[in-house]
Amino acid sequence: MLMCLTLLCCAASAAVSTGEHLFLDADAAQRAGRFADAGRLFEQCAESSEDLMPYAWSRLGQLYVLSGRGEEGLALYERVLSRFPEGPWVRLTKVRQADAFTRMGRREEARQASEAAFQGLSVHPWFMSDAAWQHAENCLALPEHRREAYRFYRHIAETTLLVALRTKATEFLLQSSDGEDRLYGIYGLIRSGNITDARKRWNLEKNPESGAFSKPEQTVLLDQFCWDTGMPFEERLRRIEDLLRQESGKFEYRVWLMLVLREQALAGNTAAAEEFAALLVRHFPEGRDGGDGYWWLSERFEKAGDTAGADRMYKRLTEACPGHVRAPRSRFNLANRARMEGKREAARSLYELLGEEHPYTPFAAEGYYRCARMAHDAGNAVLEREGLQRAAATGIEYFHAHRARYFLAQRFPEEKQTGARIQSAPGQPFLIGAPCPDETEAPLLQPLISSTPAWRRIHFLGRNGLEEGDWEALDLIMNSAPSLKKLWFPVIADAGFMRTLFQYLPGSDTDESGRIPETIRRRLDYPRAYWDLVVPVAKELNLDPYLILAVARQESVFCATIMSHAGATGVMQLMPATADWLARVDSRISQSQAANLKSPGNSIRLGAVYLERMLKCSEGNVIYALASYNAGPGNCDKWRARFPQADPEDFMEAIPFTETRDYVQKVMANYAAYLSLYPPVR
Repeated sequence: MLMCLTLLCCAASAAVSTGEHLFLDADAAQRAGRFADAGRLFEQCAESSEDLMPYAWSRLGQLYVLSGRGEEGLALYERVLSRFPEGPWVRLTKVRQADAFTRMGRREEARQASEAAFQGLSVHPWFMSDAAWQHAENCLALPEHRREAYRFYRHIAETTLLVALRTKATEFLLQSSDGEDRLYGIYGLIRSGNITDARKRWNLEKNPESGAFSKPEQTVLLDQFCWDTGMPFEERLRRIEDLLRQESGKFEYRVWLMLVLREQALAGNTAAAEEFAALLVRHFPEGRDGGDGYWWLSERFEKAGDTAGADRMYKRLTEACPGHVRAPRSRFNLANRARMEGKREAARSLYELLGEEHPYTPFAAEGYYRCARMAHDAGNAVLEREGLQRAAATGIEYFHAHRARYFLAQRFPEEKQTGARIQSAPGQPFLIGAPCPDETEAPLLQPLISSTPAWRRIHFLGRNGLEEGDWEALDLIMNSAPSLKKLWFPVIADAGFMRTLFQYLPGSDTDESGRIPETIRRRLDYPRAYWDLVVPVAKELNLDPYLILAVARQESVFCATIMSHAGATGVMQLMPATADWLARVDSRISQSQAANLKSPGNSIRLGAVYLERMLKCSEGNVIYALASYNAGPGNCDKWRARFPQADPEDFMEAIPFTETRDYVQKVMANYAAYLSLYPPVR
């Protein structure tokens, strides 16, 4: 009996392997534009592998649609949904179905398909962003569903940090026949810094026939009081506030305050701009706009070299908007300024307050660390030790926590630091990790999932960077039994889908059977993604595999299919031009590898080779190598020439590019975190 089972398993494994090869060949043909070959291979894959059949049929349907054979594509999608009505391919196929209907001008059917794809999702997964936009545009074309589209555009204009998406949403809103929609469009213009166009649109809406304002005559009065220089400012401000009180909470007044705040600052009337920020906070305390106003003003003051003005804004932001996302950074900036000006007691007080208000944050870690360094300079060993201990306790994810452990070991040897030693360069100890936990054994129930088709698929799709992988991960997160999710989560993260996992993990199981052991939970933050691809490359290049993972985590959160606005692609975020250059100058890289950066294996290999070259150019200095990886070796060479005697930490802080400075610090923190969670590779 056991032999029969073994033979059956081997036969199934062979079938899956054949299907996988066919799927990969078909995917390559599709990327190359050879749709006929791709279609034939997807058909063969479907015949060879029951596990991959729905994905292969869905891809084949997509090929038909892209080839102009929409009805045939839709028929294949229906075949997938009828034969396989449950599984990760259902949402994916619904999205592709919606795209086909959209291309064919069948808007209502497209809307229904995409609505079904989003059903049950409280949060839209990052990889469904394009589908969400397409759904909104289909709703916009259908009069009875138009409000749904505008609600989506309003949400984007109000919440997104991405200027390109906000601009796109704003364009739709400004075309609406609804006055409040157009107000949200003006709001989007202001948030994007397009103040001139925002004022033009605002003035157009003053027309009573526009319908944007509940009381157009009051908006005219507001502008008159704002800009009437013949009246004392205090009197103008009093009258403005009287009007705001009469119509408390109106969105139009919130938009107006945001607009005139920035207009007054741009006109050089910073005192007036500060008062308008205060009005925003007083009359719209539930929003973030007042805090945003203070932060925007602080940036202007910093650029103008007015440190007193910037500090005044930081102080107002922390006092008036303590829950604002910029509040901890504002407190931190105040503390840094006091330290740099030699006001040690004031700085220490602010750093400690920051640690109390925002514990277990990078601000707390660096704040306590700065307290310790100031105490060291003052010869106060008691306060130095206390600051280092507090910094080290903030968390393994923070650079200054690991730097604090290094100084604890140096200054106070009785403080036994058993974590991994990390060098900035050969012979230069720099960081010490937290004590590594005992190796966590695989849960006894793991065979319950390792023998499933989903286990095979998630590994296959992940290691090959196939778009179906995130859909597979989403389905496992949403639909697995609660008691099995704690087994699936590490598998999902290790397969390269950390970004998808962390969109849903905070709200996952709270019952006893679903709780995740602490060590496993921490390792979800730092998974050994693509481990079977990383380790061989690391050994070949004599690199620490955890350093490669540290870079990949910072670059892409291990997303294989991601592409930056600049064009950087894949797990290690290589620019295509850099990849082409590597293929020309380094025999370890082939042109075919450089041509497909969405393959995790290719991206990891190219990124590791590039990192190894940067290390060689930097005489093994990890800080220089990481700065070169991010900003280019030319820039790093300039900084090395400018700061030739700087120690590693001082060099990091002297990097003039904020992005690169933060990048180096975060990758080093990632590296130390990995060595705090996993034993070294022998």
